[in-house]
Amino acid sequence: HIHLPFEPSLTSNANGSDFTRTSASTSEGGPESQQFWSNRRSLPALREYCQSDSLSLVGLRQRLQVVDSSYRIILFDICQNDRVTPEIVKFAIDNIPEAASAISSRGATPLHIVCANKNANRDIARCLIEAYSPDALMKQARGLILYGTPLYVLCMDGALDEDEAVEILRLLIQRCPESLQCRTGRRLPIHAAIRYHSPKFCEVLVEACPDSIFIHHDDDEGEILPVLTDILIGSNNVDDSVALVSLKMLLRNIRRRFVVLETVI
Repeated sequence: HIHLPFEPSLTSNANGSDFTRTSASTSEGGPESQQFWSNRRSLPALREYCQSDSLSLVGLRQRLQVVDSSYRIILFDICQNDRVTPEIVKFAIDNIPEAASAISSRGATPLHIVCANKNANRDIARCLIEAYSPDALMKQARGLILYGTPLYVLCMDGALDEDEAVEILRLLIQRCPESLQCRTGRRLPIHAAIRYHSPKFCEVLVEACPDSIFIHHDDDEGEILPVLTDILIGSNNVDDSVALVSLKMLLRNIRRRFVVLETVI
């Protein structure tokens, strides 16, 4: 499992409001009260199941029959599980629609978790991406491990199968192209991808936003370093094949700029 730097709260939703019913609606002996206390007893066991190695669609369907839609953080538990599948995610969203809009106390969404789960795939990501508005894909997580937009988290995660990572990248770009230029700190997604991903992954990023390789970021010492400098200084984290492809892309885009300038002049 992913060890998250936060624990989503059972008592607050994306807007910070309380899930707990009022005392009037949970008066002792009433049907709402019985349902409320039934949920309180069932939720811990359901959370444990969603985080366990036994997670399955059949098992989840059986357990959700005794818990109502108060389990809004279900996707946080499911999406960090190595056994997560598209069918499980879709079933959870269909039965608890509010789960897709849940946000942790540090700004993370279930999609952030999927983008950092080495066992995730494009179909799992698609279920969540289709459930979100483009604005939701611009959410910046503020955790120690998960931070930035879902796209930035994906660019930081080199453990995910690269073919799946490329397809998830395409889905994110298609749904929210603005996230390509969303800075995390002072860095763009390309600044992270150049260190953790393949030439193919980086090329998809640059083709979608060619100007990104000309944009600078501040390093830890406050100096200005463009993507080109990161490549040329021979950083240990930059693969030679990635560096070569990046240089080719840089030269190709420089050439395009000169053609535009000559046309204008």
